[in-house]
Amino acid sequence: MLRGKLIDQMSARAAAVGLFCISGGLLSYEFLLMRLLSLAHWGHFAGLVFSIALLGLAASSLVLHHWRERICANPSLFFCSSAGLFSVSAPVAFYLSQSIPFAPFLLAWSAQEYLCLGVRIFMFFVPFFVSGIAVGIPYVARLLPASRLYCWSMLGSAVPTLSLLIGMAAFHPVRLLTVASLLGTVSGLLGSSSWLARLGCLLAGSLGCLLAATMPFRYSEYKALPKTLLLPEARLLDQRPHWQGIVETVRSKHTRYLPGLSLNFDGNLPQSELVFVDGSAMEVVFDARESLADPAFLRLSPEALSYELKEAPKVLALGGVATEILRALALKAASIVAVDDCGERIEAIRGIWERFGFSPMRLENVFIRENDARLFLQTTDEKFDLIFLSLLASHATSTAGAASLDPNYLFTREGLSLLLAKLTPGGHAVFTLWVENPPRTGVKLASLIIDALSRSGAREPSRHILALRSWSTLAFSVAPEPFPRNAIERLKRFAEKNSFDLVHYDGMAREEANRFNVIPKEPYVEAFEALLSGGANEYRLRWPFNLGAATDDAPFFSHHFRWAAVPEFVGRMGKDWVPYVEWGYLLVVATLAVTAMFGTCFLVVPCLAGRVRVSPVVSVFFLLGFAYMFVEMWAVYRLIYWVSYPSIAFAVTLAFMLAGSGAGAAVLVRRAPARPTAGVMLVSLLVVLAIVLALSELAMGWALKQALFIRILAAGVWMAMPAFFMGFPFPFALENKVRPEEIPWALGLNGLGSVLGSLVATLLAVHFGLNALAGAALVLYFLAAVMIMMSPRLSPPSGPDHG
Repeated sequence: MLRGKLIDQMSARAAAVGLFCISGGLLSYEFLLMRLLSLAHWGHFAGLVFSIALLGLAASSLVLHHWRERICANPSLFFCSSAGLFSVSAPVAFYLSQSIPFAPFLLAWSAQEYLCLGVRIFMFFVPFFVSGIAVGIPYVARLLPASRLYCWSMLGSAVPTLSLLIGMAAFHPVRLLTVASLLGTVSGLLGSSSWLARLGCLLAGSLGCLLAATMPFRYSEYKALPKTLLLPEARLLDQRPHWQGIVETVRSKHTRYLPGLSLNFDGNLPQSELVFVDGSAMEVVFDARESLADPAFLRLSPEALSYELKEAPKVLALGGVATEILRALALKAASIVAVDDCGERIEAIRGIWERFGFSPMRLENVFIRENDARLFLQTTDEKFDLIFLSLLASHATSTAGAASLDPNYLFTREGLSLLLAKLTPGGHAVFTLWVENPPRTGVKLASLIIDALSRSGAREPSRHILALRSWSTLAFSVAPEPFPRNAIERLKRFAEKNSFDLVHYDGMAREEANRFNVIPKEPYVEAFEALLSGGANEYRLRWPFNLGAATDDAPFFSHHFRWAAVPEFVGRMGKDWVPYVEWGYLLVVATLAVTAMFGTCFLVVPCLAGRVRVSPVVSVFFLLGFAYMFVEMWAVYRLIYWVSYPSIAFAVTLAFMLAGSGAGAAVLVRRAPARPTAGVMLVSLLVVLAIVLALSELAMGWALKQALFIRILAAGVWMAMPAFFMGFPFPFALENKVRPEEIPWALGLNGLGSVLGSLVATLLAVHFGLNALAGAALVLYFLAAVMIMMSPRLSPPSGPDHG
């Protein structure tokens, strides 16, 4: 009788469609929150948002467990109420979070920042918590078999990500929060037949949509754009939303900016405008006509040395497109190919030059390519005399360590070897980067260059490197062949003439360094001396930062943090050690600690205090959450290499893996009620997962030669194959291995496992590499399969088939 009553109150169809919509709203909010936080504060917030989202889902199991009788008596009311609360709390949480001061780089020593982090986590926790209740209600009330519910939930989660990515090409991400509110509202309206509950849900959703459509967005006060707009007469000219980033153009009469410009320059820089991407990554765009009429300032930069070493060169610029085009034209390059991965930035630069009256992009010897730098190098057959590669995108990001967990497949051992292979005989590459205090990126790049040269067969790497330093930048010139003696003489004359400091050439004496732009102890000269000597290994061990060579397996060039150095920093400098850490890395560690504490408080402690008896098999859901996130994080990192753009990689991973898992649940669970058939499915999961992990590099080798759309489709299908079988264990175990009263705890433990799994997966990839992460995922799924097969059947299949 009760079963019939439940179905009358909330039909199977309403449960399926409502679950589809609320899952879509939840994933939309999760995806947008990651983008908005990275937009506001730099860096990598995937682990933080993953954790908060899954922690909310885990904590919702408390309500589902203690209120399960009330929920079963009236599931439509609870579903509609929780969906309505999500639709209003999602935008409200982000709106309120912007009023809380938060400086992530102060997590190294300030307890107040942990308090601010905790308050923000709690705010974002609320919408995920109430949506978790809505997602769990159909499972607890058993309105459909678990496999069907799992299918609808995963498919609903998969649909919005690619759509939101497309939407970002037209709207600011903060406006797209209306999508999350709308989906929450629609799910609530579909899930209830009560006009009063529907009215409340509609009002809540309308308020949420109104707030999302009108709320302001605030960048961190430490970003370059808000600081620039504080200058007198500075004004924002243009804003271009795009999935690659928000591109903004600023005019400021009082900005005179050219990194590395010699202190000997006594003229006036041409008029210019500034281009920002995501409020940072600032690039100056000078009036082209004025610059080419008087190019003295372009000759007084470290990069100009290359044009004295090579006449009429064929140039490739990877980054710093506007300035490198002008320098190449002013110093008589034969041709220049400029590569930028952000099409909207290219259009912004073109627009500025058009406003000034002349665009070099119209010239026949200037070629613009919208592409990722590593992908361009892998797919082009051209070779170049000079390759310029700039690391000057953002000084603040560099010094704060915001990008410490962002993968960069160009600055790996394989990436640099590929770059050097694209040089003509006698050509060289120029790497430009900031002078840092303390020195990290420059020393690590020197180590990586020497390692790449040694592995490419250079017997004396010292002869392949020339290095200069201005007051603010370093320039490393690297050639696949030894530089001739006359190149060294030209280097010395160029440095003397322009008051640049020598950092390295083969046979350089220490007294020749640190003469004009004096810095304490000159760490870069010391680094080259040590790394090129027999004591390189000892130097790497005693250097306070990580000097391990980044590889395609562990593409984290910007990760410098070493735990072994923390006691020394604290002992010598106390709180002043904050500049020596990367908050991007520390944020993951801090999030792991905070969410583990919250998870224990919200799940483990209530379970123990209430003396809830759950069977040991429930722990398999924790293991499945851990394992799924290991595969998902591995896929995100690998697909960044595959499709070249992190935002696309993340969206493709979510869309195809979740859709594949949902399809697997619908197809496989229904056909595998018996133990032998279930065993075949679990073995198939392990085999297919192992094949995909092992052959991913081979598949990527083929895909990289294809157009972007083909790469996206191939990457999605490749990850959907194991995801199809990964959709089997969770609903199968939920239907066949746990009692009805254990379902909330199974859902909660799965969420908690996913919380910790996403963070541990990131740390594992950084410290041990992606292959180790893939191996760990296989081991976890193997253990889960063994536990499922060894566990007795505890309950019959749940309910009749309503679909």
